[in-house]
Amino acid sequence: MKKYIILSALAAALTFGACSNDDVRIFDESAADRLENSKNANFDALVADGGKWALEYFSNTEEPGYLFVVEFRPDKSVNITTDHKWIGGEEKSEVSMFDVITDNGIVLTFNTYNRLFHIFSDPADITGADAPTNNGQDIDETGYGHEGDYEFMMMENDGQSIRLRGKKHALNAYLRHLPADADPSAYLAEAKKLRTQFDAKRFPTYIMTESATGASYDITGLSTGIVTCVPTESTNPFAQTETKAVVITANGVRPYKAFDFIRKDNSRFAVPEFTWSNAGLAAPGYVITAPVASTNLCRQDLSWDINIDSFSTVLAEAFAAADAQTQGISVSGFGNKPRLTVPGFVFKSKNGKLTFSFQAKVGKVTFNYFGEVEKLSDSKVKIAFTQPDDAIRIYLQPLTPKVIDFIKLLEGEFTVENLTALDPSEVTFVSVSNPEISYSVVVK
Repeated sequence: MKKYIILSALAAALTFGACSNDDVRIFDESAADRLENSKNANFDALVADGGKWALEYFSNTEEPGYLFVVEFRPDKSVNITTDHKWIGGEEKSEVSMFDVITDNGIVLTFNTYNRLFHIFSDPADITGADAPTNNGQDIDETGYGHEGDYEFMMMENDGQSIRLRGKKHALNAYLRHLPADADPSAYLAEAKKLRTQFDAKRFPTYIMTESATGASYDITGLSTGIVTCVPTESTNPFAQTETKAVVITANGVRPYKAFDFIRKDNSRFAVPEFTWSNAGLAAPGYVITAPVASTNLCRQDLSWDINIDSFSTVLAEAFAAADAQTQGISVSGFGNKPRLTVPGFVFKSKNGKLTFSFQAKVGKVTFNYFGEVEKLSDSKVKIAFTQPDDAIRIYLQPLTPKVIDFIKLLEGEFTVENLTALDPSEVTFVSVSNPEISYSVVVK
């Protein structure tokens, strides 16, 4: 009985305490008012300062991301501009409607059909040249299409960027605020230019380096938008491979969710986005760059055009003297006053073996000076020309020795670098012994 009285008294005290604090409110407004105010604040944020945003959108995890420029207007109309492949890759704009509503949270809805955007949420069969196939047979996507969203929960919002989460499929999308005077065409054109610098056929693999450890990772798929990363020296790459769909924008490369990389010691690190920089594609502590120039110059599947306009003064003068001398050749087959051109570096078959060669052309006749290129380090190569073909020995050496003098300026040790950190297609050469000798070559 005594226990019961004590417990009853305690319960009464708690009840009284709860009632007595009822007037002390945690919020100044009701839940309904707070939700309404939040909805209005998010709407105002969308239309503020011109209402222009870059929308970085993912319809599913198997396709690359897509880039839109959206202009939200106070009358709830939205102008959407894009150039994605499902509309032919050409820039188009279309106006439709949007709204910010409350539905278990704050929701951005594109609530009238827009052909440029709703194509990804339309459950119709995917058609066209890029439609998915299985063993060459078309896949019927009727009923789900691209599986994209057109309504999004509005998540983090710092005024300059907003993370969205698809209401149905829960994939992230991102809004990045643009200046009021931003030109949608210029923004999309810049992003396209950056996308096209990646060459899947000739340069499929890029390198990510961790600044703290120097560890490197092979990055493939930047040209396709489905990026795979694996430690360069991994003995078990399948266990440490990370693949993500990405969208390439004028700001950088963003995956649909953060890259979750695994180091060789099995520790992990996450990278939510890489941004363009002079050093390459950069994230805090990491940078993605093109394959080193010396490696590419030794690849037998590549050939390079010499950029005459890049010649330093010493080379330009030697080339001009050689060209002037070739114009004095009066041998049948060369043409009248033949000019000297320099196609560049190639690997040609010699005695059944692909051999490094410098090619020169006088009038209509092409010559090869065979030799070798040796990688000395990531940034240094050694070039030697040792075996002139018959045409050089018979014609160029006795008739135009200045051509040979010019060719010899291109041999020796050279420091070599990609012209830019992410573009391996153009390489600069500077002679180690004579830095006044410099030029560049461009992959064919």
